[in-house]
Amino acid sequence: MTDQYSKRSPKRVDTPSTRPAQSSKLKTIDKKSLRAIAHELKPVIIVGEKGLTDTVIGEVERALADHELIKVKLASNDRDERKEIVEAIIAATKATQIQLIGKVLVLLKRSREPKPGLSNLIRFQASAGKR
Repeated sequence: MTDQYSKRSPKRVDTPSTRPAQSSKLKTIDKKSLRAIAHELKPVIIVGEKGLTDTVIGEVERALADHELIKVKLASNDRDERKEIVEAIIAATKATQIQLIGKVLVLLKRSREPKPGLSNLIRFQASAGKR
């Protein structure tokens, strides 16, 4: 005899529509380690007074392809404008936002073939092993 409390609900099956996107979802521990790596970095891109242009987006894509994890400095004083710029960069590059503190944005886009001399992920993981 089984009562209503002992019955288990059926397992939820992830379908493509309910499954979270793997590229945009990172575990908390992954984000924590990426923020630790990013702490040592300096911004490689500065979005200036002209705002977000095609040239700036191209440079962000190039920097992400080379370094995988980058910092972008946003010179705008308007918080809403910075938020729009961040959303536009993420939409254009398909990168993952790791952190946004004030005017500094940290982005991640893993490369299919990372360059050992340029990839911040490879360089800092190698230096962490030497400590």
